[in-house]
Amino acid sequence: MKTHSSSHTPHGLGATIHDTWITASVKSSLALARDTRGQDIHVKTHGGEVFLSGMVNSHRQRNEALQLARAVHGVVRVDATGLAVSLSATDRPFEASNSEETADYQAYGAQQSKTEDRH
Repeated sequence: MKTHSSSHTPHGLGATIHDTWITASVKSSLALARDTRGQDIHVKTHGGEVFLSGMVNSHRQRNEALQLARAVHGVVRVDATGLAVSLSATDRPFEASNSEETADYQAYGAQQSKTEDRH
């Protein structure tokens, strides 16, 4: 009887177990961190690459999720293209995640005021 070695498959049992461990570690980090706790963030891992998807309330929370995932031992790369920021949160200046975003919002508002004054 011939047995199959996991080395013959592109993503063997050992790699699957490692990916599962990474996924659990990232989820745990996200659940324990104040900024990302309770957010709708989904985590999948394949070959050490972590894929984040779902919805967060601010750019700061998105960046925090990226940093937390990158900090987990064994993570090769983090893909957060599926992790979106809620539009309702970014529409309000008091929800800005940092001073740079607040400054951008204020500059935009000032520009809009100048344009309205001309018309």
